[in-house]
Amino acid sequence: MEGILDAIRTEQACGANACVMACFTSTPTIEQLLLIPNVEKVLIMLDNDAWTNYKKFEDLPMDVEPVILPVGKDPGSLTDDEFSNLNLSQYLS
Repeated sequence: MEGILDAIRTEQACGANACVMACFTSTPTIEQLLLIPNVEKVLIMLDNDAWTNYKKFEDLPMDVEPVILPVGKDPGSLTDDEFSNLNLSQYLS
């Protein structure tokens, strides 16, 4: 997530199934992701306009997956139905 409101909304929608973190930027750094301890998979859920630098995460020692949001949406503006339609469990198997 980019911002704290995005993170709060995502945690509300996902509940105990996710540990949510705001990176406070549209371009999280590799260093930020490496600070996350004991994680095998990271789902990055950014605003649609922030995906230009995704390739830089390919060499990390963890599985990093992008979650693509509906056009014009960010995590903080998704409805419960839109979160359900993302089918986040597909990324966790």
